[in-house]
Amino acid sequence: MAGGCAPHPGRHHCLHRPHQPISCAPGYPGELSAHRSSVGDLAIRLFLGLYLAAKRKAFTIAGFVLAFSAAFGAFSHSTAVTLFLAVFSLSGLGLATANYWALTQTLTPRSASARVAGIQNTAANIAGIAAPWITGLLVQKTGSFNAPLVAVGFWLLVGIGCYLFLVRERYAMR
Repeated sequence: MAGGCAPHPGRHHCLHRPHQPISCAPGYPGELSAHRSSVGDLAIRLFLGLYLAAKRKAFTIAGFVLAFSAAFGAFSHSTAVTLFLAVFSLSGLGLATANYWALTQTLTPRSASARVAGIQNTAANIAGIAAPWITGLLVQKTGSFNAPLVAVGFWLLVGIGCYLFLVRERYAMR
């Protein structure tokens, strides 16, 4: 059940699973469903003409584009500017993260959502283990953080390309 709301006949329907009624009545435990409480999804409502998957995909890509700003820190001579770009890029990652997790649930059948999310989580954790190690190697070889920042930008561009060209609603299993 979406957002922890319990099923209740005759109540609101989730946008991404219209066949699944949920109770979102004020005062009901879990009164706000995930699609109503997420800042990313509130922003997504600005694009009312798009299908839900397209909205989430657009905000995931937008988050990755904002996160790409960290790569510009490699070319800055100011520590303050580099730190600002790092914080700004993390804001973009926050936007992307909320939406790519929701996109996974939107595009996969309910019976496979947990499995696919687990695989996605495993890949993210492997990257979280490898990134500091690779960063340390690059800093040791080059003597600065410029190479790791450029590497981050490269992988974000790869991610943007993947979301643009590989993630399609028509490929979703139903």
